[in-house]
Amino acid sequence: MDVSKKEVYDLVVSLGGNCMAANNLIRRKLRRAAMPFDWVQMSDGRVVRWLAEHVADGFAEFCLRRNLELIPEGDPRWNRFHPERVQYFDRESGYLFYNHFNRPLDVSGEYERVYSVLRRRLDRFMASLDRADSALLVLATFVQLRDEDLLVLEEAFRGRFPKVAFRFVVMRFSAECNCVRKLGRGIEVREIVRGVNPYDFFMTNYEWAYLDDVDTREPRFRRPSALSRMMRRIFRLFAGKRLMV
Repeated sequence: MDVSKKEVYDLVVSLGGNCMAANNLIRRKLRRAAMPFDWVQMSDGRVVRWLAEHVADGFAEFCLRRNLELIPEGDPRWNRFHPERVQYFDRESGYLFYNHFNRPLDVSGEYERVYSVLRRRLDRFMASLDRADSALLVLATFVQLRDEDLLVLEEAFRGRFPKVAFRFVVMRFSAECNCVRKLGRGIEVREIVRGVNPYDFFMTNYEWAYLDDVDTREPRFRRPSALSRMMRRIFRLFAGKRLMV
């Protein structure tokens, strides 16, 4: 693809749904930094309405300890692909935290570790949008979403960041048709009949090819050098704790 013909944005970010979007942004070097919704999963469509209601306050209610409910093994919500993690459901937002907690909340420092990382990413997300003139926000999920909620979400972001030219791409798997629909001023709903498969998470599929026509103006996220990774491991060893990247 001729770079000059790509759509260029100041910011390209995953709004979550699950980790498919973040994975595909990373593979195309469009993810310049870790963002708060990269690795969270939506339990149902109400999460979209929650996002709309809380963009104005910087998502202050995101992952508060009082709202977290343990998901035990055997629960229908328990994710068998992350058996090594302690999994939680956020009753307030409807988000599922499958990737974040290494230990239970009652272990000293575990919640504070996770929350400090997420809060830092939330602040980065809001600050990046404050600086941006254009942004592509990608949401990928297999749960049913209501058009009216997506429209409310769009207007909430436009209201909070009035100078940003937004484009929203919603990828909904297990849909009733293979089609692309336009909503509002800048929402593109890509409906896909098939369910998700491992390539959506670990490689890529042709449905994600539209991202090949996208680029960012800002420096891209780069994998740390081998020396940097080695020094980080040494720091962790001496610090006596694991940090989230």
